[in-house]
Parts: sequence; structure tokens; C-alpha cells
Amino acid sequence: MRIAHLTWSLGIGGAQTLLAQIANLQIREGHEVAIFEVDTYVSEAIVKELDPRIKVFYLGRRRGHKAVLPFIRLNWFLWKYHPDIIHSHAGKLIKVVFSSVPKIATIHGMKDYPKDYKRYKAVYAISQAVHDDWVRKGNPNTIVIQNGIDCNSIRIKANYQLGEDIHAVVVSRIYLNVKGQDIVVRALALLKEKRINKNLIVHFVGGGVDTDKLRQLAKKLDVADQVVFEGFKEPQWVSEHLCEFDLFIQASRWEGFGLTVAEACAAKLPVIISNIDGPLEILDGGRLGMTFQSDNAENLADRMIDFLSGRYDYRLIEKAYQYTISNYNITNTAFRYLEEYRRILNGR
Repeated sequence: MRIAHLTWSLGIGGAQTLLAQIANLQIREGHEVAIFEVDTYVSEAIVKELDPRIKVFYLGRRRGHKAVLPFIRLNWFLWKYHPDIIHSHAGKLIKVVFSSVPKIATIHGMKDYPKDYKRYKAVYAISQAVHDDWVRKGNPNTIVIQNGIDCNSIRIKANYQLGEDIHAVVVSRIYLNVKGQDIVVRALALLKEKRINKNLIVHFVGGGVDTDKLRQLAKKLDVADQVVFEGFKEPQWVSEHLCEFDLFIQASRWEGFGLTVAEACAAKLPVIISNIDGPLEILDGGRLGMTFQSDNAENLADRMIDFLSGRYDYRLIEKAYQYTISNYNITNTAFRYLEEYRRILNGR
């Protein structure tokens, strides 16, 4: 089978990580795979992860620019590549694709809904949360193919003895309105006000447009000495080093899935997450970790105090690990897509 994956970019993000991993698995199963990347926003780390046999067509559009030439190139290269199926990871791209080849789309987030969904043979959601939100907004049912991670590549935490300094980690691009890192900093400040006799240090792994804003907030709230900006790290670094932290925190205001939550569970870390649909799904409705009220720094501070005071139920860690490797393995994700391609090509 000859598969064409379409994406706006190969930058850092959950959608791009998923694309790279399923493309790798598909080509290793003996299929021909190509990725068509529209924008010039490319992460070397993501490209380095790709199997060298995968063809990558860079179409050269400046991000957000309305130039027509990149879309002419897209159709020209698609015609030359002659795929059996086109798998779009950017729903709106359907407007500029003129091939008669069967097309499907994956919805990676809760704001990624293609208006022209009828032009796709099938639309897939990365989680039940995304599916339910799509339907709530008046769209037809999607097929859920759960997002996945490479469980085998993630090192597992072996020692849960807390030291004098306790190190928490937040892994995400720094985009406050969505990812909520400011909530974590505000919660740290509340701990300081309450004179909690534990030194909690939070490491922010990732870069983004709001990095300076987050630094300034930490200084303003007098917790800059408890915050470490690790900067962008390659996926391999995350897989190898997550297990070295004492606690994982995810404070997103909205999230279609929460790839890093699944990675933290696979690394056997204690986790605290905001009670929004995507991450809650990963923790089986929240029963496999601690949760706090989304966008509520005081409630997050309370959960941090629970952890620091020894009130985290460490028996949940093994249960969360088993649940993750059973439900969110990238191999299962890639094979499900291959099954769907065959179903569509066979007219079923």
C-alpha cells in the first residue's frame, strides 16, 4: 500500500509525534509512506525520528501565509507519488487537495474540526473525549482510534524515596492559555504563602511563545528559585529522563488527549492532572492518579500538599502503568489505521 500523510508542519507537538511514529511503523510493515509538509516550521528532532525510507516532501509555505504556490506543489507531488490513500492530519487541507484518491482525516484536538468533513471517506478522533466534543458540536460520529506512545522506549522509575529537594516536571510547549503552566507557578506561590516545609522545584520541559511571560510571572510571585526552565528537549530525552523526577504535573486548560500524561504513566511517575476530558480518559476517569479543578491554582496547591505530605496512593502507579500499556500503545494505533485503510480501499 502507498500511503500519503498530510500535515501543516513537522514541528514539536502531539500530532507530529503521533504522525512520525505511525509512519515509521507503517513503513516497517512493508508499505510505502510519504509525508507532505506544507509549512516551513520543522523540528530536526521530529525529522531525525523518521525512518530514512520515508519520503518527505517540503512544500515551503511560510507559516500562515496565503501563497498559492505551495498548494500547487502539494497537488503536483501527490499526483507524482500516486498514493492509494491520503491521510490528513490537518483537516482543513482538504480544501486544497484535488486528488480523487480516498481521503481520511485524524482530529488531533478539540479545535481541529474540518468543516468539509463530508469530503473525507472517514474521520477519526484520537480519544473518546475528542469524539464526544465533535458530536456535541453537531457533527456526525467519528471512529475513535486511541492516540498512542512508544511504551517500550520509556525508562521506568525505580526509586520513590523523596530527597530534601523534591522535583516535579511539566512537559509541554509553553502556551499558557492552553497548557496552563501559569497555574503551576501560582500554585507554587500559594505553597510558599502557606509556609509548606518542603522544597518543591518544578522543571518546565519545552519551549514556546509564552516562555518569557512565565519567567516574569515566577519572578513576580517570588518563586523563580523554585522554577527550572529546561527548554526544548528531544522526545528521546523525555523518554529517558522522565523517570528521574518525583512527580508529573499537567495543568492544561483544554487537551484532546495528553500524550505526556500517558508517557508519565508509562514511566511509573505519580501524576497530578487537571480534570479535563482528555487527560481524565488516560487515567480511566481520574481514578488512577490525583486530579485538581481545571484553572484553579488553589486546588492544585492542595493536591501538591497532599503529595508532599505523603498522601499520594502509590498503589495507583502500577495500575496506571498497566492501563497505559494496554490502551495507549502506538503499535496498536498504527495497525488500527492500516486496518481502516484496507476497509476503505475495499469499499466497506
